[in-house]
Amino acid sequence: MTSESTRMDRGTSHIQRRNALLSLGTAILGIVTAAITLILTIPTIVDRDGRIASLSEQLTAAEATAEARQEMISDLRSENSDLRQLVPFEVDPEDAHDIRAAASVTLAKKGDRLDLNSTLPNFSRGDNSTYSDTIYYDGTNVRLGYGVSSLVLKDGSASYEACAAATGWAETTSLEPHLLAEPTTCLRLQTGRYAAVKVTQFDETTADVAITVWE
Repeated sequence: MTSESTRMDRGTSHIQRRNALLSLGTAILGIVTAAITLILTIPTIVDRDGRIASLSEQLTAAEATAEARQEMISDLRSENSDLRQLVPFEVDPEDAHDIRAAASVTLAKKGDRLDLNSTLPNFSRGDNSTYSDTIYYDGTNVRLGYGVSSLVLKDGSASYEACAAATGWAETTSLEPHLLAEPTTCLRLQTGRYAAVKVTQFDETTADVAITVWE
């Protein structure tokens, strides 16, 4: 009985040692696996850090390049704006406007105000509701309603193309009739239309005026 019990104890002890060895082996294998994983992961992290640093440098360089190009664009736009001021404005020949109305009329001293936007033969306003874009005679000067600007061309006669291309407009309320003897005075109406005006005769009571207004 004792001998049998001893053999059983020895068998149990052997199994326990084997199990212990298996557990130890499993633990060691786990440690080795973790170590290998760590060893393999470290280069990956380093590579990614390097990649991040490289991309950050590229982004910084790209931002600097974009900023420099934006400044260059701004400078070029400013230069273009200055150059455009030096180029004379030209009206496209195909953009010629038709004459809206043209007539020679007599303005009486402190008489009717004529509507420069009217299409009636005598530029009649038909009522007294507005004083913009009008013309009348006060016995001394040709008077203009509010919103009208004028200029005298240095060369050539007043035409749509010449008036539209001209610069140096000034808002005007009156014009001396003797300065309107030549067909060189342009008017720009509040409506945006252009007109030409010429005084052919005047005295203290009347002024004969030739008017052309373009669409």
